[in-house]
Amino acid sequence: MRSTAPHPLIRYRWTVLVLALLAFAFAAVILVLYKGVAGFPLAATVAPAAIAFVWLNGAFWWLELRYPHIEVAPGQFSSRHEQASQAGQAFTTTFFVGYGLAALLITLACLNVAASA
Repeated sequence: MRSTAPHPLIRYRWTVLVLALLAFAFAAVILVLYKGVAGFPLAATVAPAAIAFVWLNGAFWWLELRYPHIEVAPGQFSSRHEQASQAGQAFTTTFFVGYGLAALLITLACLNVAASA
């Protein structure tokens, strides 16, 4: 628990999720419209959008689950992770370790695809 108020940017955590979904939608639209079009740098366009989606989505879930923003008492703030049981805390830790490793591998794969295109 924290006794300091959450950072004002925590109010914009949903904006981070919207940006992630917009990156996903951008990649999907580009794939639908330009797949098979010769001369269009498809991989170089979709790879950064995929990287943005992965990292912004992870940032949203980090803010939502791990950042203390829920007021449990006057002037006392807690995160969902701190409010969870031991099993729930172990799950969120495992989730973020797995997500971080997957995001790193996806980033490397996207950079490899974009560089080879």
